[in-house]
Amino acid sequence: MIYSRLKIAIRMQNWFAVTIEIVVVVLGVVIGFQITDWAAARADLAAEKSYLTQISADLLDTQRLQEMFDKDLAGSEHSAQLLLTVSGKSTPYQMTRFCI
Repeated sequence: MIYSRLKIAIRMQNWFAVTIEIVVVVLGVVIGFQITDWAAARADLAAEKSYLTQISADLLDTQRLQEMFDKDLAGSEHSAQLLLTVSGKSTPYQMTRFCI
């Protein structure tokens, strides 16, 4: 439809109508690109929120595991200190120096 109107306007050498038709087509394409970019930006924002939620959950899991390992390490540290005391070594530094 636009093509036929454009063809008629060119045959009649109505350059104003030709210019208007071309501007309408170009504006339609530009608006289409803008809508596509807007939809892509919204999808990116949704993905970003999803990623941040997952990272937050992962960090909470990491913190929970770290606290659990710290508790286990504290128990092991206490046992090592008892072992050092029984063996006659007074400080962990002597044990560390011995291991190096």
